Amino acid sequence: LIRADRAALVGVLVYFAARVHYAVRSRPLTLRVQATGQYVAFDLQWDGPPIQPHRLERWLAQPYDDADSVPDRVPATVLERHGAEVWAQGGGTYPLLQVLLPLEG
Repeated sequence: LIRADRAALVGVLVYFAARVHYAVRSRPLTLRVQATGQYVAFDLQWDGPPIQPHRLERWLAQPYDDADSVPDRVPATVLERHGAEVWAQGGGTYPLLQVLLPLEG
C-alpha cells in the first residue's frame, strides 16, 4: 500500500524524465516500477552518460513547474514529505535515476 499525493509524485517523475532527457540527449527513456522489500522503486534508465550528483542536487531544489513560490512543487519537498529517497547511479548496463518510495502496512 502506498499513501501518497499521486499528482505531486507524478509531477516529480515527469520532471526528472524531462531533465534526464534534456541533459543526456537520450532518445528512449525507460521507467521501471517494482516493489523491492519495503519500497516501491521508480527507476528511470537510459542509454547515455550518467547524471552527476551536483546536477541531481540542482534538480531537487528547482520547482517542477512555473509556480516558483509553491514549496509543494519542489522535488526535494515532495520526496521528503513522502519519506522517499532519490539518487543517480552510473554503473551497470545503463545509467539510472531511482526514486524509492516506502510501502505502508
